[in-house]
Amino acid sequence: MDGKIEPLLVAHHEAAHAVAAAEHRLRFEAVTIKAGTGHSGQLIGVHYNLLQDEQAVQVKLAGIIAERIYKGRWPQGAVFGAIDDLAGAMKLLQDRNDLRFSLDWSIQSTGQLLLRKWSVVRRLANELIERTTVPEGMVLEWMQERPRQHRASWTPRTYKWLLNFLLSDAYEVLAHVTEHTARTR
Repeated sequence: MDGKIEPLLVAHHEAAHAVAAAEHRLRFEAVTIKAGTGHSGQLIGVHYNLLQDEQAVQVKLAGIIAERIYKGRWPQGAVFGAIDDLAGAMKLLQDRNDLRFSLDWSIQSTGQLLLRKWSVVRRLANELIERTTVPEGMVLEWMQERPRQHRASWTPRTYKWLLNFLLSDAYEVLAHVTEHTARTR
């Protein structure tokens, strides 16, 4: 890759956010891979219920985890492209006494959810490449279909990498640099 963001990777990332939101019955207007200021795509009009932090955390983690499932490895620079999602997940969990446990559970649960619904993620990603934006209704319709389980490698070693990164000093440094950059734009 020559510094450009791979369109199918972005499509899988955004599709995973939409599938996780639909699975947790979090409403949204549409999902898009149309780039905007500071993002390569987004879940448009998502309505997070602050009483359901675990579900919002899973929606935020879904993108980077889908990148791992799609590529079969952690894509180079994945954390840079998903830093806002990761920061959002960490913010929702920041006041937890059991941060490590909550984060570990959320990463594992999100990975299992995406594996169960991978056929929907893949179908939605392909549709995003074709149409750029897909409305919530279409995602909800596809979620009703019986999906085929994806047989990707999602082992403790796989998700522990993300868990350890989020709990490390490297994440803290990256999050602060990104926050400072956003303020100076």
